[in-house]
Amino acid sequence: NSTMYIGDLDTLLTNGRLGETNKASLQAIYNNTVSTFGEEMARRVIQQLIATTPAFHTTSSVERKNGKKRLPAPTALPAEVEYKAIVVFNLFGGLDSFNVLVPKDGGDCSDLYSDYRRERGIAGMLDKNLLPINATGSGQPCTDFGVHMKLPSFKKIYDAGHGIFLANFGHLSKPVTKYDWRLETRTDLFSHFKMNQEAQKVDAFHEQAGTGVLGRLLDIMQEKKNMTVGPIAIDTVTVMLDGKPHLGRPVDILPDNRGKRLDFSPELQAAIENLNSDTRINSGIFSNYFSQTLINTMDKTDTLWE
Repeated sequence: NSTMYIGDLDTLLTNGRLGETNKASLQAIYNNTVSTFGEEMARRVIQQLIATTPAFHTTSSVERKNGKKRLPAPTALPAEVEYKAIVVFNLFGGLDSFNVLVPKDGGDCSDLYSDYRRERGIAGMLDKNLLPINATGSGQPCTDFGVHMKLPSFKKIYDAGHGIFLANFGHLSKPVTKYDWRLETRTDLFSHFKMNQEAQKVDAFHEQAGTGVLGRLLDIMQEKKNMTVGPIAIDTVTVMLDGKPHLGRPVDILPDNRGKRLDFSPELQAAIENLNSDTRINSGIFSNYFSQTLINTMDKTDTLWE
């Protein structure tokens, strides 16, 4: 019968943590669904609903409910300053930076270009394949540089005065040679994945564990400048946006195609909210965190979609 079925699922999926209150709610949903759609659909609905409960995702008690609906976290008040956004394109693919920005031949960078060609050999860029830019006032030893011909947008942004190049930017915590780098460095200098991660952290000495360079920037803006900040990632989570854990600032992850709205039926929406309703202060902290995050996410999804 349905009581035994829900009891079995409680044992198999939550190790008995579902709690009497939530089991009673699921029992009522099962009976209503059976009368309308049949037993197979009722069993499927119950399995899906259990997968939305804190008992399925955490290991703490969720029995101590206070009978109130769990409300989403209040929206942060708008800042009193003009809105600004920092947009970072993190290129996950391989990028040969020495073929992106190159000293050009024929001008005051000719000697530097000769050095470049000698060191790079056939891997170096030919002068004819470079889009010229002027580095006057940049503090470089010469001013005639070029950008890869397949990156005309870089040249356009630079020429308009809206962008700069940061050269010689890497992850070495100290000078090393090809003979001692394995012993003297803290990470694998020739691992694309590790270098990508280190570029997101910018923490060569491991002094800010678990945080990224943009997350720490947002920490300062939030704590010291009292600014309203909100990190947004496209398609995937990234350590670059992670700040201090105690600030509790989640990253909103948006799909690049806008994604799908959580378009539940009113009955299913109400069931999920009921299974994740508010709990008393002495209930499990992990289960409470999961339920609050779920309700916040559902509310944020609707807001972002609109």
